[in-house]
Order: sequence, then structure tokens, then C-alpha cells
Amino acid sequence: MIYQGSNNNQQAIIEQVANLPAVYLLFVGERANYKNFSRLLQCFAGLRNQHPDLHLICAGVAFDQEELLLIEKLKVENHCRQLIVNDAQLNYLYQQAQVFVFPSLYEGFGYPLLTAFKVGCAVAASNTSSFPEVGGDAVHYFAPDDTHSMYKTIEELLTDTSLRKQYIEKGYEQLKHFALAREIEETLNFYTKVTSRQ
Repeated sequence: MIYQGSNNNQQAIIEQVANLPAVYLLFVGERANYKNFSRLLQCFAGLRNQHPDLHLICAGVAFDQEELLLIEKLKVENHCRQLIVNDAQLNYLYQQAQVFVFPSLYEGFGYPLLTAFKVGCAVAASNTSSFPEVGGDAVHYFAPDDTHSMYKTIEELLTDTSLRKQYIEKGYEQLKHFALAREIEETLNFYTKVTSRQ
């Protein structure tokens, strides 16, 4: 969702997620085991060796004790932030991120991919589950059980501005498929309701 509002509304959103780092990866949602968050943390720690100003923003619930210990062990506590945000703030986080990373081992559908496409955020995601079907060629994929694969994929998007823009453009195109499918479904539902009344 993109919230179109007045400049005052936009300013309020910005103030509520103030002091964002200039360069960051975005992770969204819960961090249960199948979300593969610990591997992303390990990958992020490696990326920081090449990108010392890189941060990881996690939109969702507070870090648990195990996550905090791993963050401290990897020495990324000053570059890893957790935020609880509303929908408008979340969209702003997507818009400002260099890359949205979706490292899950499996997902039912992967709606956050479409959110990223809609706001023009490049996506690095697992090559498993529903992601290839939903993302098509608009996602830069990696093997979720391979830290090096994840690292390489994210690194390419971080360092190659042209590649990042290509994936953003592909995201806009991929989103059209879902808009058309939704339009067809709504039309069919309308005709079903009309004919059922006769």
C-alpha cells in the first residue's frame, strides 16, 4: 500500500521513523526459525566488512534474547535496528531501503514482495516456495540455505545501481500481473452475484 497524503502527513511519517541510516537492508515481519533470520544476520555481518555504513532495519516485534546474543556475537549491535511501525511508516521504510531481503525457507504467498514492487524497492529473496511464482524475474534470488549465495545476491544489488534499477522496473511490471488477475477475479465475482439473483 502507498499512502498518498498531504506534505504534513508525509512529514509526520518521516518524523516517526526519524534518524534512519542512509544505507540499509530491510527485513519485515516475524523472525521464527523458518524465516531464516539468523542466516541473514550472519550474511549481514559479512557484508559490513565491505560496506561499513550498511545497516539492517527489522520492522516487526522486538528482538528476543537469542537474537540479541547473536547480534552481539557478530558485533553488529550498532548497525542493527528493530522498529515497530504502522503501515504508512512501513511503506516509507520500503521506499528508503537499498534492498528488501526476504530469506524465508518457505512462505505461503509472499505478499511483502508485492509491497516492495509497488513502492519501488529492489528485492533479494529465497529461490524456494512461492517466491519464484510470485516474484517472476523481478527478484534477485539466492539459495536460502547458502550464506555465500545470499551474500553474493545482496552484494550485487548494493554495488550495482543499474542492476538495482532494472529489478525495480521489473517489479513494477510484475505487479501488473497481479493487478490484472485481481481485476478478473472481481469481475467474475460481480457476474456470479448478478446471475445468482436471477
